[in-house]
Amino acid sequence: MDFIYGEEETGAKMKRTIITSVFTACIVLQSAYSQLTVESCWKKAAQHYPLSAQLQLINNNGRLDNTNANLRYLPQVSISGKGTAQTEVMQLPVNIPGIDEISKFQYSGVIEVNQIIWDGGATRSQKRISAASSKVEKSKLVVDLYTLNERINRLFFGILLTEEQLKQNSIFQDELQTNYRRYLSLMQNGLASQSDLDLIKVEQLNADQQRIELSSALHTYREILSEMIGEQLPGNVTLVKPDYNNFSTDDKSIQRPEIALFDMQNDLLLSQKSALISGVRPKLSLFGQGLLGYPGINQFQNEYSDWLVAGVRLGWELGGFYSLRNNYAKIENNIGRLK
Repeated sequence: MDFIYGEEETGAKMKRTIITSVFTACIVLQSAYSQLTVESCWKKAAQHYPLSAQLQLINNNGRLDNTNANLRYLPQVSISGKGTAQTEVMQLPVNIPGIDEISKFQYSGVIEVNQIIWDGGATRSQKRISAASSKVEKSKLVVDLYTLNERINRLFFGILLTEEQLKQNSIFQDELQTNYRRYLSLMQNGLASQSDLDLIKVEQLNADQQRIELSSALHTYREILSEMIGEQLPGNVTLVKPDYNNFSTDDKSIQRPEIALFDMQNDLLLSQKSALISGVRPKLSLFGQGLLGYPGINQFQNEYSDWLVAGVRLGWELGGFYSLRNNYAKIENNIGRLK
């Protein structure tokens, strides 16, 4: 019997311990949830910000541009054909037996495979431009998020300041109430006048009006902050003041993102400048052609024939030199605008 009683007592103690632990955990969780730091506001606002979704799109576009640039080194296949009706054709000055008169209706078809060996560095320049463009777009997004953080800061610290002003207003009103009671007692003893009480009453009205304005401003700040972070702020949420004792600065922490954006834009312009050179360089490639024609390779036989052609092609378009200097000057002007 004693053993059973001891077992029941032990079970009751365990139940009390479990209930106490659960209750303590709930308090800790509620306390942790009811606190909000400015860093967490930055993170929530960035996740809720519509432009943040563009980061993945920028990465995807950069990857696709890089893939498209590499595809230029794959064999390029082209197919063409034509049919013509001519008023004059080539004729021999004498009639030779076995040689037909060339037909005035001619047809031909070509399948060509072209393999680039060297494109003057155009593909490499295009990949550099694509990478630099992605960095510029990301830097612009960082600038937008930095501006968003500044707005969050103004709201966050505006709430903290308004809450402190409300506390001071409450203390001031308590002091006014104390003074009112003291002067009321003095007036009853003939040591103060009604005008003294009226002055205190005016101060109380002003203080109460200030309390109403501060409360309205606090409500507005909280509503706007709720919209920017994408979730409602319950009334029990406490904004945590940053710990400035552990705040440290270095060269990178105080650098505004606009400076990095200027650097990225400068790199993009330099990449475009290098691409101008690759655009005026010669290009070398291998090619192979399969041809079908009527008449065929032998013009003096009116019948279809096919044949193959393979070789090396060297091309150099000199028209790019006409505008090279002006394009250089435009890029140099744009670089100068960033300085």
